[in-house]
Amino acid sequence: MNQSKDVRNIQKKFKINKAEEILLTQRINKSGLTASEYIRQSVLHDNPVAVIDKANIIIPQLADISSLTNDLLDCDTLPPDQRDIVNLIQKGVLELWQSLSK
Repeated sequence: MNQSKDVRNIQKKFKINKAEEILLTQRINKSGLTASEYIRQSVLHDNPVAVIDKANIIIPQLADISSLTNDLLDCDTLPPDQRDIVNLIQKGVLELWQSLSK
């Protein structure tokens, strides 16, 4: 049977200190993976898991979108139905800003 399709039913334990626990937890959270998947990928594959600070990528894009939507809403010729769409986009941008600040 293909090993990648085997049921994962074996547990391994390891000990780390408090500082290592904090660092591991931060890296797992930033990866977007479960703890098990993060550790499997980090240990069993040739390439370690790339942890990307997504906020550094998203924040400039959100600022650009926010600026563009403000410019559109300042435009006197924007039809009402399009104004509603722009307002929805602004709401989504605000929600993203709030989720990044948590």
